[in-house]
Amino acid sequence: MCSDAPHWDWGFFRDLICADNQPWPAQVMNEPTNLTILFTHVDAKALVQVELCEPPHHALLDARMLAKLFKVLASRVVM
Repeated sequence: MCSDAPHWDWGFFRDLICADNQPWPAQVMNEPTNLTILFTHVDAKALVQVELCEPPHHALLDARMLAKLFKVLASRVVM
């Protein structure tokens, strides 16, 4: 799970995944990826590749935009 605000989002995600006391899925990391750490490595070329729209704040649109940016950054950043 990637988030630009994991301190807010992680609890909601964990509750969704483990609803009704379900076990944590083996294929899902048990901690979030903080996108703000990746954003410190952003250069102008990466940002140009992401088309930003200007609708009002909406969590799903935010998630889609962050996913696009993450893909661009992940292809450029060596960790």
